[in-house]
Amino acid sequence: MVLRLDPDVPVLWRSPDSLQIGALRVHGVLEQVGPAEERVLQALRGGASRAALEVLAEQAGGTHLPLDAVLAMLRPALARSPRTGTRAALFGAGRIPDAVHRLLADRDLLDEAGPAPGDTARSARPSSRTRSAGRGEVIAVPISPWIIRPADSGHWLRRDALHLPVVVGDGALTIGPLIRPGSTACLHCIHRHRVDADPAWPALAAQLIDRPAPNLDALESARAAVAIAERIEEVLDDPAAALGHQIEVDLRARDVSGRRWPPHPECRCGAHPGSDWAHAAAPTAPPLLRPATPTS
Repeated sequence: MVLRLDPDVPVLWRSPDSLQIGALRVHGVLEQVGPAEERVLQALRGGASRAALEVLAEQAGGTHLPLDAVLAMLRPALARSPRTGTRAALFGAGRIPDAVHRLLADRDLLDEAGPAPGDTARSARPSSRTRSAGRGEVIAVPISPWIIRPADSGHWLRRDALHLPVVVGDGALTIGPLIRPGSTACLHCIHRHRVDADPAWPALAAQLIDRPAPNLDALESARAAVAIAERIEEVLDDPAAALGHQIEVDLRARDVSGRRWPPHPECRCGAHPGSDWAHAAAPTAPPLLRPATPTS
């Protein structure tokens, strides 16, 4: 792996033999900087492997501290490595989805083979992948005003795709839960829980399906985009912790609350053909989609 100094984190000389990592935010101070440390720093400005740094340090007489200790001190000033783990594929149209797309793209959190800004779940091709070739699992993130349409929810369930629904409403939004089809609560489970709590919920939901997106002002839209992007990054870093967990953000009060949704006992989303819960017409669960085999 190539190590490289992040040009946005200054490494400043405090004295002829003392370095400070960071300016307004000081990450640490490296004392007794000699020729070996200077050669290591020079190599890191252009990028170098750890093995190359060891050779340079040894040629210059060795660092005052072990090289591992020097690199640990400099770690806050190192550029982020390219992401190789779980990534997101966004689906949705409008100001907020477009802003979230820009934020995640800037941090290299989007699946390279994912949709373009403005694509919706209904426009996704049946071949949409749940894994990105060589990059790990992909989480589909449909962003919708008011409510996720049942057809869109079914789109991800039929593809056995890990997905994180996001709903933007009147000054508030919900993110999640992260849904793994067949093992966690799905959106229909949540619908059934809401019906149990409020028999009027189906009538309310039906009125929200075709309702125009809320007209959030620029500041509320920016808050929403940042909240969504930050939560997506958290989920990508630790998907297991987000399974079944939904957060709600009040954009005006700036409050964040959370809850966990269990599977509903009357929802058959996790049932398999031949089980006590599956109906006779239940289809066989679709296989996990695999990365496309490179042609060159």
